[in-house]
This record gives sequence, structure tokens and C-alpha cells, in this order.
Amino acid sequence: PFFGSTGYFPLRPFVLAAEQKVPVYMLVAAWDAETLQPTLNICELHGATPHEQLATLVAKHEALMRARPGAWHLWGEWPLFFHQPKN
Repeated sequence: PFFGSTGYFPLRPFVLAAEQKVPVYMLVAAWDAETLQPTLNICELHGATPHEQLATLVAKHEALMRARPGAWHLWGEWPLFFHQPKN
């Protein structure tokens, strides 16, 4: 689920990482409100399967969006996250 609905995110990058036995990371860039300096947070996405890793990514992404909605740059593309891909 993504914001209480079915959201569609590509699974293939997670499958490729599993096939190659390499870790998957989530990178989050932001501005520090106190120092006004850019920050880059990197965290490894853990999960036994590609589906679990993707679910972790989506949950973290939603939490970040809820915490700082003005920092997200794809609001204009919002509907695309809820349209099922054709293939």
C-alpha cells in the first residue's frame, strides 16, 4: 500500500540486485533546516526477498513524504503512482 491505496513501483531493480547478490540502497537528499547545508542519507534496504525490499522502500518513501511533503518534487506526477502498468 502507498498512502492507503495500491501504488505501483518497479520491482525489477530489486530482482536484478538479488540475482547479482548485491545490496540495495535508498538515498535521500535534503537540506538541513538549521545549517542550510545539503545532507545525503544512505540506508541499505534489508529484506529476504525483492518484494520485501520494495515494500521497505515504499514505506520509507511514504514516511518521508508525510514528514516533509513540500520537499517532494513529483506531486505533478502523483496520479501515475496509482495507475497499473500495462505490462
